[in-house]
Amino acid sequence: MSEVKPLDFILPIKDKLYITVEEKAGQIGSIILPEQARMRSQIGIVQAMGEEVKGFKVGDRILISYGAGIHIQLPETYNREPYHRIIVEYEILAKIKKEK
Repeated sequence: MSEVKPLDFILPIKDKLYITVEEKAGQIGSIILPEQARMRSQIGIVQAMGEEVKGFKVGDRILISYGAGIHIQLPETYNREPYHRIIVEYEILAKIKKEK
C-alpha cells in the first residue's frame, strides 16, 4: 500500500482524533496476530486531534478495530478502502511503541 496523504482541512474537536490507516495489523513488534484478529484490527497514524485528547501526539501509531470511527470517503477514493477516519479516543485499543 502506498503512503496515504493526510487531509490538512480536517481539524477534530474535543476527544476526537483524525487518523490515516496504515495497514491491517498482522504483526506488532514480535507479536504475530492470529488471522481472525488481523481481519478486525488496523494500524493508524494520528494526524490531528481535539483539545481533550491526552496521551497521544501527532505521528503516533495506534491499533484500532477495523470498524472504528467514521470512515471518510473522498470522490477519488470512492469504492476503495477508506484510509481516513475520525475516531473517539476510547476506540483506541493500544499505542504502538517504536522498536529499538
